[in-house]
Amino acid sequence: ASKWDTGELQTMDSLLVGSSEVNDVRRRVRVRLLKELPTESRRLIERLSLQVGGFNRDLAIDLGKVSPPIEASGIVLESLTGSWIDQHENNRFSLSPLLSDFATTTLTSEEKEKLQSVIADSLTKGSVFNTVDMNSALIAAWSSRNKKVITKVCLSLLNANNEELEFLAPHLVMITLFRTDTTAFPSDAYISHMFRGAQLLLVNQEMNSPTNIENVIRSFSEESKNVQDNVMCSMTNLMVYSKLMLQNSKAKIGTNFTGIIEALDTLLEDENSILPNGTLSGLESCHKE
Repeated sequence: ASKWDTGELQTMDSLLVGSSEVNDVRRRVRVRLLKELPTESRRLIERLSLQVGGFNRDLAIDLGKVSPPIEASGIVLESLTGSWIDQHENNRFSLSPLLSDFATTTLTSEEKEKLQSVIADSLTKGSVFNTVDMNSALIAAWSSRNKKVITKVCLSLLNANNEELEFLAPHLVMITLFRTDTTAFPSDAYISHMFRGAQLLLVNQEMNSPTNIENVIRSFSEESKNVQDNVMCSMTNLMVYSKLMLQNSKAKIGTNFTGIIEALDTLLEDENSILPNGTLSGLESCHKE
């Protein structure tokens, strides 16, 4: 240990965990920003600072439409690129780290929630999601309680094939690392149940996930009991348990596999009246194939 330069270690520590000097630089940059930039430029930076990670031009334009609107937000973005905003490729940008939490002290909670909902909508518009943006979209949706976006992302994962889930699992840490000792989305039991189903399918595709697969299975089962719509609950259970049986479990689901088979059997044997017409015959035909 005596061979380590303690000065270098202290410098590294300040870079990793922050320091009063870094905070002072950040404060002085903001003062300069307020003094030098036009109102619309400052407003766009303020809104973009709520985005976690990089962003594309569409997000800047969508944020510019929020009242009070930013006229020609695309042009404003271009004027800020190089000084306050970095451009990594043709349509990929990032805000200077010194401005990462700029909106924390300049916007009200209501304003931030409104903008985060717009961010969530913008990042998930269209039929194809950008994998890089899915974590950011979920974080923004969670912060703004945007149920539409959370539902859209969860359904896309529940409908994904095993190859897609295997590819996505290492990237969607917002889902895979979500705590299992609390209700995922307390205000909506069905969204909470879907989210746990998506989490279970993703964690099952990770070999060394910090999230215990048994805890996710327990959470999925427990949260299903809170869903009042029996049809939606049964269909979600059926979809998730069926997919688990077809997955090559990297999480070593082990003895839990027997419980999954039993849960699936119960669904098929005891809830015929709840499952929509044709569900069982469809499953049987798939099994024969």
